[in-house]
Amino acid sequence: MNGSRKIAAPATTALIEKGAAPGTTLASVMSAVAVSFPKMVILRKA
Repeated sequence: MNGSRKIAAPATTALIEKGAAPGTTLASVMSAVAVSFPKMVILRKA
C-alpha cells in the first residue's frame, strides 16, 4: 500500500497541474491501483 501511495500522490498532483479535472484524476489513480498488469493485457485485447 505504501508504494502505491508514494506513486499516486505525485501523479495526482501532476495531472491536476496539467489541467485534468479532479474527478478524472481520482478515477484514474484509483483504477491504476486496482488493475494488475495481466488484467490490463486482457482488457487491451478486448
